[in-house]
Order: sequence, then structure tokens, then C-alpha cells
Amino acid sequence: MTTAVTKKAGKGNLKRAATETRIIKAFEKVLKRDGISNVGVNAVIKEAGVGKGLLYEYFGGLDGLADAWVARSHFIPDAEEIAGKPLDQFLEQSLADQIRDVHINYASMLRKNALAQEIFVEELQPTTKMSKTASHIRAQIGITHESFFTKLTPVSDPDYHALIFTLHAASNYLALRSKTSPVFNGVDMSKDEGWEMLMGMLSTVVDKFEQGKNS
Repeated sequence: MTTAVTKKAGKGNLKRAATETRIIKAFEKVLKRDGISNVGVNAVIKEAGVGKGLLYEYFGGLDGLADAWVARSHFIPDAEEIAGKPLDQFLEQSLADQIRDVHINYASMLRKNALAQEIFVEELQPTTKMSKTASHIRAQIGITHESFFTKLTPVSDPDYHALIFTLHAASNYLALRSKTSPVFNGVDMSKDEGWEMLMGMLSTVVDKFEQGKNS
């Protein structure tokens, strides 16, 4: 009897896992095909071919589904991708070089990720029905970035906190403008040479900051 019950439970778990995967894939398909502003429970369950109750039972709603999608997809670059090198090599660098690499790599990755840009833009429009879910996804995107200076190399100096905060804001802003309004102060960020010029300016900010700290 125990074996029969165990087998039945095992089949039930497999069925649930398959259905969860189906719903997650449907969420991603709708997101990529129709854009974040058109992702909704009804659109996802229609694409997945399942009942609405299952989405709420398995994920609790769109935010939970968004979390599951972020966790299973490679939408968010991992730490080594943002660092641009193996983490052991990254950690051997000075703090200034770590800050420089993280923000320039992060900005350049965001510039090339149209879907991430769309999610960031949607978050900035709080009156839209999807802004909450977009904010939820954006928060997940930021976790890896933030972990560099909270876990890998914990920073306590308030001056460095100010530098990191400013560069993070600049990275997001420039990457978003590179698609929506690419000419910034006469520099065309849609062109690689224009983008590299601006990333060079971010690097200069780090250099000047370090000179001031060490003087």
C-alpha cells in the first residue's frame, strides 16, 4: 500500500512540475512576443492551455510566476558574466577596478538586452497594470549586481557607497537611453564608438574618485 501511494504521489509531483514548466514557458513566450505591458494572467493561461486556478495555486499570482521565470531562465547574467572574468581573478583587483568593471559590464549588458530595457521602462510608469510585476522582475535583476559590494566585497566606506550608487544610476540611465533616445549630449549611444566613449567617461569618474581618496 505504501509503495502504491508513493508511486501515485511521485506521478502527481511530476505532473505538477510539468505543468509549472508549461506555465513558465507560456509566461516567457507572452513576455517576448507581446511585451511586458501585455503580460497578464489571462494571456498566460491561454498560452499555456491551463486553468487560471493552477497559476495561482502553483505561483500565487504574476509576481510569483515572474520570480519562477527569473530563477529558471538565463535572463539575468551571473556574477562572473558581470565581472567579465572568473571571480577569483576579479577579487584580486583593487576595489576601484572592481567597481569600474561591474558597472561598465553591467551597463553594456543592459544596453544589449531589449527585454530588460522594456521591463525597466515599464517600471517607471506606475500607472500601468504591469508596473508592479515589472518592478518585481527588475528587483531580481538587481540582486546579482548588488551582491558584488554587499557579499563578495562588502563596502562600508560611505564615499564608496556614494560612488557605487551614482555609477549604478548612470549605468541604468545610459543603457535605457541608448535605445529610446540614443543621442546624449551629442554622443550617439546607438553606435559602439559613442557607447565606448561614455563608458570611458565612467572609467574616468572612478579614476578621479580614487585620486581624491588617495591625495
